[in-house]
Amino acid sequence: MTLQKLSLSSASPARDADRPLVVDLDGTLFKADSGLESLLHCLTKTPSFLLSLLKALIRGRHHLKAVLATHSQIDLKKIPISKEVLQFIENQKRTGRKLIIATGANERFANEILRMYPIFDEGISSNSQVNLVGSSKGAYLEKRFGKRGFDYLGDAWADLNVWSRCSTAYYTNTDFVTRIALRFLHPHSVEVGKQSYQTSATAFVKALRVSQWAKNSLIIFPFMLAHRPLEAQSLALLLLGWLSFSLAASAVYLINDLSDIEHDRLHPVKCKRPIVAGDVSVSHALVLALLTGMAAAFIAWHLPAAFAFTVACYFVLAVAYSFYLKRVVVLDVIVLAIFYTLRIVAGGVLADVALSHWFVVFSVFFFLSLALAKRCAEILNLKEDHSGLVKGRGYRPSDYQQLSQFGTTSGFMALLVYCLYIANPDVSSLYSKPSWLWFGFPILLFWICRVWLLTSKGLMHEDPVVFAFKDPHSYLAAILLIAVIYVAI
Repeated sequence: MTLQKLSLSSASPARDADRPLVVDLDGTLFKADSGLESLLHCLTKTPSFLLSLLKALIRGRHHLKAVLATHSQIDLKKIPISKEVLQFIENQKRTGRKLIIATGANERFANEILRMYPIFDEGISSNSQVNLVGSSKGAYLEKRFGKRGFDYLGDAWADLNVWSRCSTAYYTNTDFVTRIALRFLHPHSVEVGKQSYQTSATAFVKALRVSQWAKNSLIIFPFMLAHRPLEAQSLALLLLGWLSFSLAASAVYLINDLSDIEHDRLHPVKCKRPIVAGDVSVSHALVLALLTGMAAAFIAWHLPAAFAFTVACYFVLAVAYSFYLKRVVVLDVIVLAIFYTLRIVAGGVLADVALSHWFVVFSVFFFLSLALAKRCAEILNLKEDHSGLVKGRGYRPSDYQQLSQFGTTSGFMALLVYCLYIANPDVSSLYSKPSWLWFGFPILLFWICRVWLLTSKGLMHEDPVVFAFKDPHSYLAAILLIAVIYVAI
């Protein structure tokens, strides 16, 4: 028994033209799940609406879908579609076949799909009385067209009941287990489009934003400033702490992407993120967030209790930021600065070093400046909504000048704290040549001024820390600063 693969340029046999082709919506034509996105929309935009959703769920999933369809405002035109599936059904239409969209989504969505894609002759969907998924969909289609009286294109395990009643089974974007089960139902099932597991794995890695794990290297700073050699035990603590924080951050990135799908689709760069583009489904992203969060907690549990508490604080605050705080002006950038500072605090816990108030205050001002640079860079790229606000944020484009003033001032405040620290008499007890620390001032001044100059020109990456890890000038500044500290010690 082998599974056939369909060439998109090929046409179906003539005998197939007499049977209607029924096409699933979510996960098949859509590369996303309109139902789950509707739920996310209601949860993130109207948290108090949760009780109404629970009441609707008690009455049945069909009632829940009706409520979500009524109150959610997702734009179906922005949901990414599978180009391979669309091309396939267009080819089928040319042969004279009747095309039907059959979805478990509410009828409001189905009607909108019919307006968006006139290629479909009819729409079948759930309503306030019926949840048209799985066996319900299979029974309805069999009653309507007769056993083996239709062909079906689907993607999920729930479609097996429909495939068992159709004549020709088409599938796309299915998981391995579903493919095996479909093999026994239809030995000659036809794949629409080519699924690459390597591409899927790459999408998962991108969704985790592994490239941004470099940010968590901030936890090494307390080790560097503790004036002690990095021993094997300390290195092991560092690596485990770094991994725990990185996994926690990935879980937060996934949650943040889920909470901001609609706005990210309007962004010139963020629209390419795997979850937003539909390369990673909402359900898979939720599972991945749960797994990475549990892994982070497991590692943190075996490290000092204060470190585990710091990671927990970061995670809770980050989730609150994803769903609400990032839309509160000024507070959002303060929270971003706290995120970076918490990484340093976590490093201090692992190094068993009590961070001086000088270092903590410097970190807050320094990272607040970077957080404001991040927001200014986003304002230059994001579009306004009908209220004049920047999409997904509480800022207007006119706020850019004031935010940039806040940012440069905060950066210079960090430098002032640095100078006051060097002038403190206690520094002479920590460094053999404290006067060398003054050479760090022009290095930091150069870097902060350069960050804001690039930001004002629209050349700054939307995450200045990521920019620093890719910028040769930043590497040079970091090397010189480390050399200054080494000589001072």
